Amino acid sequence: MNTRAPADTAWTLNTAPWILLMQLGFALLEAGSVREHNAIATFAKNSIDLVISVWMTAGFGYALSYSLVSTSPHPLAWTLEDEEAERFFQHVCFQATSATIVSGAMAERTSIKGCTLHPSRPLPGASRSS
Repeated sequence: MNTRAPADTAWTLNTAPWILLMQLGFALLEAGSVREHNAIATFAKNSIDLVISVWMTAGFGYALSYSLVSTSPHPLAWTLEDEEAERFFQHVCFQATSATIVSGAMAERTSIKGCTLHPSRPLPGASRSS
């Protein structure tokens, strides 16, 4: 049973891509603040941030944030109800954007490997948006 109003769903699906576009804006800001030969690495690092954020959020972050319990013996097996899909998409967008902000703070200070493995990356479960 869908308990969310259609306007809530429309709002979430309309604003989530704008949040994801902020990641591109932060990537452009970061590329503008580094030396020219590091600009490509900056965009690669931000693309890796997006991929890792989607994997971590789909793997355990969303389930951790919204207390989803799996009945499967596999700890990462959980399913979304139809009404939760837009909330998952918004969660992924917030997670990816927050990871990009952290990587911008480390511009030209770490390698790509060091940035993706750094422990100060925002945890996927830390950005609950409701």
